[in-house]
Amino acid sequence: MKHVLILCFFSLSLFSQAQVDLKWTERKAQIRLGGGSLQPSADFALSGEQSLFVLNGFQVNAGFIYGIYRNLGLGVHLDYNQYGFDLNRFSAQQGGAGVTQLSSFNSTRFGLSVPVFLPIRLGKKSALLITGEGQAGIRNMNIPKLDLAYDELDNNFTVVSYRPRANSMGYLAITGGLQCWISKGFGLYVQYQKTLDSRHSIKYSSRAFDTSKELTEGEHRLHQYVGSSGIQGGLIFIMGRK
Repeated sequence: MKHVLILCFFSLSLFSQAQVDLKWTERKAQIRLGGGSLQPSADFALSGEQSLFVLNGFQVNAGFIYGIYRNLGLGVHLDYNQYGFDLNRFSAQQGGAGVTQLSSFNSTRFGLSVPVFLPIRLGKKSALLITGEGQAGIRNMNIPKLDLAYDELDNNFTVVSYRPRANSMGYLAITGGLQCWISKGFGLYVQYQKTLDSRHSIKYSSRAFDTSKELTEGEHRLHQYVGSSGIQGGLIFIMGRK
């Protein structure tokens, strides 16, 4: 109980000094390093013949932001997203084929960030920032490389291979979260990020051998709505503090 009272007293004394300071981030730069959860949107995770059989995954991200005026910033970000792939469901949809996954289901994104901040000063060197951010850029989408093996007594084919083609597409995302600037050059952040659904064509090729060893090749497209959401957190390194 004594420790709780000390913590409450410390918290009250800290927030008694709190005040909104819209110029707190002006002409200051921050480097963010973090990561977190990744969940495909409902349309992205749909099952069926045109499905990508997507499961939850993770994101690793880095960003640079500079406060250009008062509580407005401008920056760049680079994200690596890796999704899970449902081998069991894909195998069942392919008639029970034995499936070997040769590469991960991933996406790399690069784009611009426009953040806004509501900084609440807690002391001379510390602050709590409520943040919102818009993001736009280009991403590539790498669906898995897959090899399938069929029983020739049950299927016309014995071996089928799927290989992704280069897939680049635009994206828009929004984030909201909190930053805690603990000291002159260091802080922590947590945020919720949502990449908006947008419809894209995802290209891949196929090679199939039938039971008489005849080869069939083809180029294909999946038309899919691609979106995701997740919670990320990490470290902030701050430069330019007064």
